[in-house]
Amino acid sequence: MKTGTLAAGVILLVVGMLEYTGTTSFLAGLEVGLAAETLALLILLVGLAAAVAGALLPLKKPAAGPVVNPNEMKSCPECGKLMPPDAFRCPKCGARFRALRENL
Repeated sequence: MKTGTLAAGVILLVVGMLEYTGTTSFLAGLEVGLAAETLALLILLVGLAAAVAGALLPLKKPAAGPVVNPNEMKSCPECGKLMPPDAFRCPKCGARFRALRENL
């Protein structure tokens, strides 16, 4: 749920309903080229669309990085920091890991 969009939609809905029913007359003094009832109905419809969009559209979730099994992590021989198994250098101390063929 997008809270800001939902809140703006609800506010526009309330303002549109108050203006359309004639409870308030804020829009009557504006000269925008539309009748006050038409402008109130437009605000009401935009508020409805924003409220529905805010309620139904999901939030974007941040993209998850690659998942690494903690049992497959390797530790740096110099500082002991855990890192992914495909790392060539330690991000903390900069120690370089020897390739498997170098260990043979």
